[in-house]
Amino acid sequence: PRRAPPRRPSTAWRPRPRSFFDDIFANDDLMPPDDLDADLYPIPYRHGAVVRSESWGGDSFFYTVPAMETDKFAHEHREFLMVWAAGNEGDLGMFTIGSRATGKN
Repeated sequence: PRRAPPRRPSTAWRPRPRSFFDDIFANDDLMPPDDLDADLYPIPYRHGAVVRSESWGGDSFFYTVPAMETDKFAHEHREFLMVWAAGNEGDLGMFTIGSRATGKN
């Protein structure tokens, strides 16, 4: 049987992946910065991170200022992927998805 050629590393992935962890929990409460576009997203980006996973958000199902800041950073840094949990309010039907996850990018 013929062997498949060796796989070359994908150019879509960084050759040296980096992990970056931050904590926005303080005083027993969630304390995200007021300006996510300026004070939260640039920090891991400057350290070489290209994927950010978030599992927190707000209880508003509207397109809010923080969702807009998230979209702005995503639009200006297309190589930086932000993934948001859809929401923690499963019993609210169409209102399950909270702000930040309401972003467009």
